[in-house]
Amino acid sequence: MVEIGFQNGVRVLPKINMSGHTGSWVEAYPEIVTCANIFWQPAGTAWEDRLVSEPGTGQLNPRKPKIHEVTHSVLKDMAPLFP
Repeated sequence: MVEIGFQNGVRVLPKINMSGHTGSWVEAYPEIVTCANIFWQPAGTAWEDRLVSEPGTGQLNPRKPKIHEVTHSVLKDMAPLFP
């Protein structure tokens, strides 16, 4: 697709959601993702008063050293696909 775009004057850019929207990463790397599939609701409040209507989609936890290994690997694998 990238080559077809280039031939037609379109530059294809990847969008890799980091550090947010990483809930899908939980399946492979649960130890580096926080707040995935969690509704944020202050203690003592009613369900109807929750602060979001959808669960959190996950955030990479910068306190976990493994995120550097994983994100480096993702970027290393993706970079050659988008010259």
